[in-house]
Amino acid sequence: MVAEILQAPDIEGMVVQFLNAQFALRGDTARAATRYVERPRTVRVGRIGGPRKNLVVDAPMVLVECWADDSVGASELATLTRSLVWSMPQRNFSTATVYRVFETGGLQSFPDPSTNQPRYQFIATIECRIKPI
Repeated sequence: MVAEILQAPDIEGMVVQFLNAQFALRGDTARAATRYVERPRTVRVGRIGGPRKNLVVDAPMVLVECWADDSVGASELATLTRSLVWSMPQRNFSTATVYRVFETGGLQSFPDPSTNQPRYQFIATIECRIKPI
């Protein structure tokens, strides 16, 4: 008997793809990626830890950073992005089903010294059921 192989999802790719689809549905020019992309409205998603809770549940912590030309725009983008991330539970993705989203670090202003742009960020834990590969 051969055991199923279970692999935690690429949470960064999953969140980026979800956010870009949601931005497009809303006609928003924001673009999500796993690295900073110079644009007027940018969202960067990065896994910063989080445990695999058991054989089939992963709980990655994700840092989401939102840049815009001014602090009002960055705050609005972060608020929208945060709402979108919170809407992920009960959605099925190709590599996982999202169970729950927990706020690990609330929304905060965190100006970026390297780009001189306003930036807001938050940290979410996205608990998901792992699917076999």
